Amino acid sequence: MNTLLPLTGAPLKTLMADRGNLSKVLTTKLIENLNSGDSRTRCDSARELGERVKKGRVKEQLKVEAVINALIDALTHKDLMTAQAADNALVQIGKPAIPALYKLLYEGNDHQRESVLICLGNMREKAREALQAIRAVVRENDETIKVRLAAVWALGNIVSKLGDSEETKSVVMEISNMLKTDSTDMLLCATEALGKLGARAKGAEQDIEPLLEHENDTVKNTAKWALTQINPNGAKGIKPVYKEINIRELLKRIEDDNN
Repeated sequence: MNTLLPLTGAPLKTLMADRGNLSKVLTTKLIENLNSGDSRTRCDSARELGERVKKGRVKEQLKVEAVINALIDALTHKDLMTAQAADNALVQIGKPAIPALYKLLYEGNDHQRESVLICLGNMREKAREALQAIRAVVRENDETIKVRLAAVWALGNIVSKLGDSEETKSVVMEISNMLKTDSTDMLLCATEALGKLGARAKGAEQDIEPLLEHENDTVKNTAKWALTQINPNGAKGIKPVYKEINIRELLKRIEDDNN
């Protein structure tokens, strides 16, 4: 005979309450683990936090905000693997994370703003509402080079997932203007961004073509690749050797060079 009682009434409510409390404790512990001395623990905790928020396992709004803020703090971790794990988690969370990222884009220091821009770029079309703010960073000549590089990179990622529009045409012009520089790093980021836009960057070819004669082989190859993406028919015979930019590694290298 089955003597098990059905889980109904008060016992079920108690069980669900216990589960809720356990969930809160686990979320709190995962947040604490983002400050662990062990890289794997930090990365695993970031991934789990992103999953929990995405799947609705974190119920209270204040707790969701605590998770988002903790992950944003981890974006600037000196360990690039931890920073990347936090970035991936925030991308998973998506739109709920954008207000806090947006706020830090205005109020944070340069390092924080670089990380926010990268995260927004990785969100792609989900970060469309931040597009105007990112464009403003690109246009601002007083910004540090690393902040502007991150902004150009983010623009390419976000707009690459948007349709053709007047806004897209304006972005193409703004990125093309960034090719009028002696900075090899900016040439790389701007050229790659235009390549990501494909046929929508039609008209930028005349700005990219002079880079085919650039002294830097990476710039030259990125220009070749961009032209094949913008106009495959017009770029017949061009065989680029292209490697996608790792923006975090690029910014870290610039920082190390300046120290």
